[in-house]
Amino acid sequence: MEARTIGILTGRCRLRHEPRPNDLSHGGADHVRLVTDLGAIRAYQWRMGQVCTMSSYSRACPGCPAIAEHRFEDLVGAGRGACTFRVATIEDRAYVPPRLLRENTFALVRHGVFVRTRDDASGEANAVDAIGPGGLVLGAASEEEHVGGYAVGHLVLCVLPREGAAVALAAADGSVGDFVALVERARTRIERLSEIRARPTTTGRIKALVALLAETLAPNGTPLARLPATLQQRDLAKLAALRHESVCRALGTLERRGLVQRSADGLAILDHAALNAA
Repeated sequence: MEARTIGILTGRCRLRHEPRPNDLSHGGADHVRLVTDLGAIRAYQWRMGQVCTMSSYSRACPGCPAIAEHRFEDLVGAGRGACTFRVATIEDRAYVPPRLLRENTFALVRHGVFVRTRDDASGEANAVDAIGPGGLVLGAASEEEHVGGYAVGHLVLCVLPREGAAVALAAADGSVGDFVALVERARTRIERLSEIRARPTTTGRIKALVALLAETLAPNGTPLARLPATLQQRDLAKLAALRHESVCRALGTLERRGLVQRSADGLAILDHAALNAA
């Protein structure tokens, strides 16, 4: 089978069509395998459906969310030179393949925002979380758990496969503690969102939601001065359990109060303290 060689930045890559790896088989369809040398990094890429690309790296890659927060360093190759995680890239507005949540223990958001959804008794998907860079995405606990989500912006996830995860975590000093800390952070974030959805007024919900997102989507813990432009009013509506028109009116109210400012570059946070005030 012939392969084409092309240049990518300072490296080289070979683009080759071949059968999918056995552990990600999906109807025997072909996939695209990308083998690239970029410094000491070797990457293997394949397609999971039309909107998700999976990659494996031989060591921690640039922009690694674990390295940035000094977490899971033994797993991502900071110490032993081999990364246990795989990288999944999902197109903007695409739904994350259910297999991705079923077949992996957890994921870390490297870039973009992941809006997590859960089906209610009627089968309707409700947004229950918005996870930004460095945040933890737990895999589905079972085949029966109806959880999903979609990408806001170009989403990049570092996923830990279920197979061998327990052994890898047990062998990595400090990784279990890192995992527990991120689970606690996720629990707090979800509880705050649940409390926001229970607020009686539309403006109160959006006011608190914008403050929450400015804090939890920030990769370094410092509240964002501007929410990403990819985060749209319809996303805020889903997270706050409101109609789109209600969100638009509430943002107008906050704008007149001088708390936020809407623009094509995203929602600017002008007074974070006032947004957080009861």
